[in-house]
Amino acid sequence: MYREMREHYGCNFEHFGDTWRKAKLKLFGHILRSSRADPLSQVTFASDPLHPRLVDTRRPGRPKADWVWESYKNAFMLINGQGALFNPNDIEHLRQVKTEALRRKF
Repeated sequence: MYREMREHYGCNFEHFGDTWRKAKLKLFGHILRSSRADPLSQVTFASDPLHPRLVDTRRPGRPKADWVWESYKNAFMLINGQGALFNPNDIEHLRQVKTEALRRKF
């Protein structure tokens, strides 16, 4: 369907997943660039501005994917290529994402 639309009408559509990922990374970059006085930063990150706030209690059922860690992973793959493996325990990976956010890469 996308190919036919491009060929017949000259329209170029972006897949929903790509649009959603760009919007998510844009918000994540905004949060990373914000000051510690910003309420959005306070509820997202712990006292350390690189590590997300941990939730002590959780609802029953399957654990949900953590939005902050998934955003870090997506940003890391955007910076280093799709084959790059993000390690949440590596502080250099977190710093690289923060540095690129400050450069407004996403």
